[in-house]
Amino acid sequence: MNINNISNLPSYTLDQLLAFAAVAESGSYTLGAKNLRKDRTTVREHIDNLQISLDLTLFEKDGNKLILTPIGQKILRGASSVLFYTSSLEIFAQNLAINSSNKLEYTIAFSKLLPTTMSIEINQAVHKEFPSVVINWLTKNKKESLQAIKNESCDLAIIPHNNEIFRLIPPAGLDICYLGKINGAFYANHDSPLAKLNQVSFHDLMNETRYVLSSIVEEGLGERASYSLKQVQLSSLEHILAFLETDGWSYLPQHYINSKKSPHIVKLNLSFLNQPWCIDHSLFFKKSISEPILELIKKTIKESYNIID
Repeated sequence: MNINNISNLPSYTLDQLLAFAAVAESGSYTLGAKNLRKDRTTVREHIDNLQISLDLTLFEKDGNKLILTPIGQKILRGASSVLFYTSSLEIFAQNLAINSSNKLEYTIAFSKLLPTTMSIEINQAVHKEFPSVVINWLTKNKKESLQAIKNESCDLAIIPHNNEIFRLIPPAGLDICYLGKINGAFYANHDSPLAKLNQVSFHDLMNETRYVLSSIVEEGLGERASYSLKQVQLSSLEHILAFLETDGWSYLPQHYINSKKSPHIVKLNLSFLNQPWCIDHSLFFKKSISEPILELIKKTIKESYNIID
Protein backbone atom coordinates (compact mmCIF):
# COMPACT_ATOMS: atom_id res chain seq x y z
CA MET A 1 0.00 0.00 0.00
CA ASN A 2 1.37 3.38 -0.99
CA ILE A 3 0.67 5.92 1.76
CA ASN A 4 0.81 8.67 -0.85
CA ASN A 5 -2.30 7.25 -2.49
CA ILE A 6 -4.37 7.64 0.68
CA SER A 7 -6.36 10.85 0.80
CA ASN A 8 -8.51 12.34 3.53
CA LEU A 9 -6.73 10.71 6.45
CA PRO A 10 -9.06 10.69 9.47
CA SER A 11 -8.85 13.59 11.91
CA TYR A 12 -10.47 11.56 14.70
CA THR A 13 -8.59 9.34 17.16
CA LEU A 14 -9.07 5.86 18.56
CA ASP A 15 -9.76 7.39 21.97
CA GLN A 16 -12.63 9.33 20.43
CA LEU A 17 -14.07 6.19 18.85
CA LEU A 18 -13.73 4.28 22.12
CA ALA A 19 -15.53 7.06 23.98
CA PHE A 20 -18.25 7.15 21.33
CA ALA A 21 -18.81 3.38 21.47
CA ALA A 22 -18.84 3.34 25.29
CA VAL A 23 -21.41 6.14 25.57
CA ALA A 24 -23.53 4.64 22.78
CA GLU A 25 -23.64 1.34 24.69
CA SER A 26 -24.37 2.85 28.12
CA GLY A 27 -26.49 5.86 27.10
CA SER A 28 -24.57 8.07 29.52
CA TYR A 29 -21.34 10.06 29.67
CA THR A 30 -20.92 9.00 33.29
CA LEU A 31 -21.39 5.28 32.71
CA GLY A 32 -19.34 5.38 29.52
CA ALA A 33 -16.48 7.06 31.41
CA LYS A 34 -16.76 4.50 34.21
CA ASN A 35 -16.54 1.59 31.74
CA LEU A 36 -13.46 3.14 30.14
CA ARG A 37 -11.98 4.09 33.54
CA LYS A 38 -11.68 7.71 32.46
CA ASP A 39 -13.19 10.86 33.85
CA ARG A 40 -16.48 12.13 32.46
CA THR A 41 -15.04 15.42 31.19
CA THR A 42 -12.44 13.63 29.06
CA VAL A 43 -15.04 11.30 27.54
CA ARG A 44 -17.38 14.17 26.73
CA GLU A 45 -14.53 16.15 25.13
CA HIS A 46 -13.63 13.13 22.98
CA ILE A 47 -17.20 12.89 21.70
CA ASP A 48 -17.56 16.64 21.17
CA ASN A 49 -14.33 16.66 19.16
CA LEU A 50 -15.45 13.60 17.18
CA GLN A 51 -18.71 15.32 16.23
CA ILE A 52 -16.78 18.41 15.21
CA SER A 53 -14.34 16.34 13.13
CA LEU A 54 -17.16 14.50 11.37
CA ASP A 55 -19.45 17.56 11.25
CA LEU A 56 -22.27 15.27 12.41
CA THR A 57 -24.62 15.06 15.39
CA LEU A 58 -24.23 11.57 16.86
CA PHE A 59 -26.43 11.79 19.97
CA GLU A 60 -29.63 13.37 21.12
CA LYS A 61 -31.11 13.64 24.61
CA ASP A 62 -34.10 11.55 25.67
CA GLY A 63 -34.73 12.60 29.25
CA ASN A 64 -31.59 11.69 31.16
CA LYS A 65 -30.45 9.23 28.51
CA LEU A 66 -28.30 9.80 25.44
CA ILE A 67 -29.53 7.99 22.36
CA LEU A 68 -27.94 7.67 18.96
CA THR A 69 -29.29 9.69 16.08
CA PRO A 70 -30.00 7.74 12.87
CA ILE A 71 -26.65 8.98 11.56
CA GLY A 72 -25.03 8.06 14.87
CA GLN A 73 -26.26 4.48 14.49
CA LYS A 74 -24.55 4.23 11.10
CA ILE A 75 -21.34 5.79 12.40
CA LEU A 76 -21.33 3.32 15.32
CA ARG A 77 -21.22 0.37 12.91
CA GLY A 78 -18.19 1.87 11.19
CA ALA A 79 -16.55 2.80 14.50
CA SER A 80 -17.07 -0.73 15.83
CA SER A 81 -15.38 -2.15 12.74
CA VAL A 82 -12.40 0.19 13.13
CA LEU A 83 -12.01 -0.73 16.80
CA PHE A 84 -12.39 -4.41 16.02
CA TYR A 85 -9.69 -4.44 13.35
CA THR A 86 -7.42 -2.21 15.43
CA SER A 87 -7.63 -4.73 18.26
CA SER A 88 -7.00 -7.55 15.79
CA LEU A 89 -3.85 -5.81 14.56
CA GLU A 90 -2.56 -5.44 18.11
CA ILE A 91 -3.18 -9.12 18.84
CA PHE A 92 -1.52 -10.12 15.58
CA ALA A 93 1.56 -8.08 16.51
CA GLN A 94 1.66 -9.63 19.97
CA ASN A 95 1.51 -13.13 18.49
CA LEU A 96 4.42 -12.33 16.19
CA ALA A 97 6.45 -11.30 19.22
CA ILE A 98 6.06 -14.57 21.09
CA ASN A 99 6.87 -18.17 20.29
CA SER A 100 4.15 -20.74 20.08
CA SER A 101 3.79 -22.73 23.30
CA ASN A 102 2.75 -26.28 24.01
CA LYS A 103 -0.34 -25.41 25.99
CA LEU A 104 -1.89 -28.46 27.59
CA GLU A 105 -4.69 -26.97 29.71
CA TYR A 106 -7.78 -25.15 28.46
CA THR A 107 -10.78 -23.67 30.23
CA ILE A 108 -14.28 -23.40 28.79
CA ALA A 109 -17.06 -21.31 30.34
CA PHE A 110 -20.49 -22.67 29.55
CA SER A 111 -24.20 -22.20 30.13
CA LYS A 112 -26.15 -24.31 32.62
CA LEU A 113 -28.69 -24.87 29.85
CA LEU A 114 -26.28 -27.12 27.95
CA PRO A 115 -26.42 -30.90 28.45
CA THR A 116 -23.67 -32.56 30.48
CA THR A 117 -23.21 -35.09 27.67
CA MET A 118 -21.94 -32.28 25.44
CA SER A 119 -18.90 -31.57 27.64
CA ILE A 120 -18.22 -35.31 27.94
CA GLU A 121 -18.26 -35.73 24.16
CA ILE A 122 -15.88 -32.81 23.71
CA ASN A 123 -13.48 -34.18 26.35
CA GLN A 124 -13.45 -37.60 24.69
CA ALA A 125 -12.85 -36.18 21.21
CA VAL A 126 -9.95 -33.99 22.37
CA HIS A 127 -8.34 -36.69 24.53
CA LYS A 128 -8.44 -39.08 21.58
CA GLU A 129 -6.15 -36.75 19.61
CA PHE A 130 -4.29 -35.13 22.52
CA PRO A 131 -4.28 -37.44 25.57
CA SER A 132 -2.29 -35.02 27.75
CA VAL A 133 -4.70 -32.11 27.37
CA VAL A 134 -6.86 -31.08 30.33
CA ILE A 135 -10.13 -29.19 29.78
CA ASN A 136 -11.70 -27.31 32.68
CA TRP A 137 -15.45 -26.61 32.54
CA LEU A 138 -16.80 -23.62 34.50
CA THR A 139 -20.36 -22.25 34.63
CA LYS A 140 -20.33 -18.48 34.20
CA ASN A 141 -22.74 -15.80 33.06
CA LYS A 142 -22.10 -13.73 29.95
CA LYS A 143 -20.30 -10.85 31.67
CA GLU A 144 -18.06 -13.20 33.66
CA SER A 145 -17.31 -15.33 30.58
CA LEU A 146 -16.26 -12.43 28.35
CA GLN A 147 -14.10 -10.94 31.09
CA ALA A 148 -12.46 -14.32 31.71
CA ILE A 149 -11.52 -14.65 28.03
CA LYS A 150 -10.11 -11.12 27.98
CA ASN A 151 -7.94 -11.71 31.05
CA GLU A 152 -6.93 -15.15 29.70
CA SER A 153 -8.33 -17.15 32.61
CA CYS A 154 -10.64 -18.79 30.09
CA ASP A 155 -10.12 -19.86 26.46
CA LEU A 156 -13.66 -20.21 25.14
CA ALA A 157 -17.19 -19.44 26.32
CA ILE A 158 -20.56 -20.80 25.22
CA ILE A 159 -23.04 -18.03 25.99
CA PRO A 160 -26.85 -17.92 25.62
CA HIS A 161 -28.56 -14.82 24.30
CA ASN A 162 -32.08 -13.67 23.54
CA ASN A 163 -33.90 -13.03 20.28
CA GLU A 164 -32.97 -9.36 20.13
CA ILE A 165 -30.60 -8.24 17.37
CA PHE A 166 -27.36 -9.90 18.38
CA ARG A 167 -24.09 -8.13 17.77
CA LEU A 168 -22.30 -9.60 14.81
CA ILE A 169 -19.17 -7.74 15.85
CA PRO A 170 -17.90 -9.24 19.14
CA PRO A 171 -16.12 -7.23 21.86
CA ALA A 172 -12.65 -6.02 20.94
CA GLY A 173 -10.10 -8.83 20.86
CA LEU A 174 -12.69 -11.61 20.68
CA ASP A 175 -14.18 -13.64 17.86
CA ILE A 176 -17.56 -15.33 17.67
CA CYS A 177 -19.39 -18.28 16.12
CA TYR A 178 -23.16 -18.52 16.26
CA LEU A 179 -23.88 -22.13 17.31
CA GLY A 180 -27.64 -22.36 16.91
CA LYS A 181 -30.73 -22.93 19.04
CA ILE A 182 -31.81 -25.30 21.80
CA ASN A 183 -35.52 -26.08 21.91
CA GLY A 184 -37.38 -25.41 25.12
CA ALA A 185 -40.91 -26.00 26.40
CA PHE A 186 -43.19 -25.21 29.33
CA TYR A 187 -43.46 -27.94 31.98
CA ALA A 188 -45.45 -28.66 35.12
CA ASN A 189 -46.29 -31.58 37.41
CA HIS A 190 -48.86 -33.97 35.97
CA ASP A 191 -51.12 -33.24 38.99
CA SER A 192 -50.89 -29.48 38.46
CA PRO A 193 -54.07 -27.58 37.51
CA LEU A 194 -52.17 -26.44 34.40
CA ALA A 195 -51.56 -30.04 33.25
CA LYS A 196 -55.27 -30.78 33.37
CA LEU A 197 -56.08 -28.03 30.85
CA ASN A 198 -56.41 -28.88 27.15
CA GLN A 199 -54.77 -25.56 26.33
CA VAL A 200 -52.90 -23.22 28.66
CA SER A 201 -53.23 -19.46 28.23
CA PHE A 202 -51.22 -16.45 29.45
CA HIS A 203 -53.75 -15.93 32.23
CA ASP A 204 -53.48 -19.55 33.38
CA LEU A 205 -49.71 -19.20 33.79
CA MET A 206 -50.12 -15.91 35.62
CA ASN A 207 -51.87 -17.56 38.56
CA GLU A 208 -49.17 -20.20 39.14
CA THR A 209 -45.58 -19.89 40.44
CA ARG A 210 -42.87 -19.76 37.82
CA TYR A 211 -39.49 -21.36 38.61
CA VAL A 212 -36.57 -19.90 36.67
CA LEU A 213 -32.85 -20.60 36.54
CA SER A 214 -30.98 -17.76 38.27
CA SER A 215 -28.31 -17.70 35.54
CA ILE A 216 -31.05 -17.02 32.98
CA VAL A 217 -32.06 -13.93 34.93
CA GLU A 218 -28.41 -12.85 35.12
CA GLU A 219 -28.12 -13.19 31.34
CA GLY A 220 -31.05 -10.81 30.90
CA LEU A 221 -33.28 -13.61 29.60
CA GLY A 222 -35.55 -13.74 32.64
CA GLU A 223 -38.25 -11.68 30.96
CA ARG A 224 -38.87 -14.46 28.49
CA ALA A 225 -41.95 -16.37 29.59
CA SER A 226 -42.38 -14.05 32.59
CA TYR A 227 -46.14 -14.52 32.70
CA SER A 228 -46.39 -15.31 36.40
CA LEU A 229 -47.11 -12.86 39.19
CA LYS A 230 -44.80 -14.97 41.40
CA GLN A 231 -41.34 -15.84 40.13
CA VAL A 232 -38.82 -17.92 42.09
CA GLN A 233 -35.13 -18.08 41.09
CA LEU A 234 -33.25 -21.34 41.61
CA SER A 235 -29.57 -22.15 41.09
CA SER A 236 -29.83 -25.34 39.02
CA LEU A 237 -32.11 -27.30 36.72
CA GLU A 238 -32.18 -30.05 39.34
CA HIS A 239 -33.64 -27.60 41.86
CA ILE A 240 -36.31 -26.52 39.39
CA LEU A 241 -37.27 -30.12 38.66
CA ALA A 242 -37.60 -30.82 42.38
CA PHE A 243 -39.80 -27.77 42.94
CA LEU A 244 -42.01 -28.70 39.99
CA GLU A 245 -42.88 -31.87 41.86
CA THR A 246 -44.86 -29.68 44.29
CA ASP A 247 -46.37 -26.86 42.23
CA GLY A 248 -45.85 -24.22 39.54
CA TRP A 249 -44.36 -24.33 36.05
CA SER A 250 -41.09 -23.62 34.28
CA TYR A 251 -39.63 -23.04 30.83
CA LEU A 252 -36.85 -25.64 30.40
CA PRO A 253 -34.62 -27.12 27.69
CA GLN A 254 -36.34 -30.14 26.16
CA HIS A 255 -33.10 -32.16 26.13
CA TYR A 256 -32.89 -31.90 29.93
CA ILE A 257 -36.42 -33.18 30.55
CA ASN A 258 -35.94 -35.93 27.95
CA SER A 259 -32.78 -37.10 29.70
CA LYS A 260 -34.46 -37.22 33.13
CA LYS A 261 -37.49 -39.21 31.94
CA SER A 262 -39.46 -38.03 34.96
CA PRO A 263 -42.96 -39.57 34.91
CA HIS A 264 -44.40 -36.71 36.96
CA ILE A 265 -43.31 -33.81 34.73
CA VAL A 266 -45.34 -33.12 31.59
CA LYS A 267 -45.14 -30.62 28.76
CA LEU A 268 -47.93 -28.04 28.71
CA ASN A 269 -50.00 -27.43 25.59
CA LEU A 270 -49.95 -23.66 25.10
CA SER A 271 -52.61 -21.76 23.21
CA PHE A 272 -50.26 -18.88 22.36
CA LEU A 273 -47.31 -20.75 20.81
CA ASN A 274 -47.26 -22.30 17.35
CA GLN A 275 -43.52 -23.07 17.34
CA PRO A 276 -41.33 -24.12 20.30
CA TRP A 277 -39.39 -21.36 21.98
CA CYS A 278 -35.65 -21.64 21.60
CA ILE A 279 -32.56 -20.37 23.37
CA ASP A 280 -29.71 -19.27 21.10
CA HIS A 281 -26.05 -19.86 21.94
CA SER A 282 -22.83 -18.41 20.57
CA LEU A 283 -19.21 -19.45 21.02
CA PHE A 284 -16.74 -16.72 22.00
CA PHE A 285 -12.97 -17.04 21.91
CA LYS A 286 -9.90 -14.86 21.79
CA LYS A 287 -8.45 -13.95 18.43
CA SER A 288 -5.01 -15.50 18.26
CA ILE A 289 -2.73 -17.55 16.10
CA SER A 290 -4.29 -20.90 15.28
CA GLU A 291 -3.53 -23.68 17.77
CA PRO A 292 -4.36 -27.24 16.64
CA ILE A 293 -5.80 -28.20 20.05
CA LEU A 294 -7.97 -25.09 20.30
CA GLU A 295 -9.21 -25.55 16.75
CA LEU A 296 -10.18 -29.15 17.54
CA ILE A 297 -12.07 -28.00 20.65
CA LYS A 298 -14.00 -25.40 18.64
CA LYS A 299 -14.78 -27.92 15.91
CA THR A 300 -16.04 -30.48 18.45
CA ILE A 301 -18.20 -27.88 20.23
CA LYS A 302 -19.92 -27.04 16.94
CA GLU A 303 -20.50 -30.69 16.09
CA SER A 304 -21.78 -31.54 19.58
CA TYR A 305 -24.18 -28.61 19.61
CA ASN A 306 -25.69 -29.72 16.30
CA ILE A 307 -26.83 -33.08 17.73
CA ILE A 308 -28.44 -31.83 20.97
CA ASP A 309 -31.89 -33.43 21.16
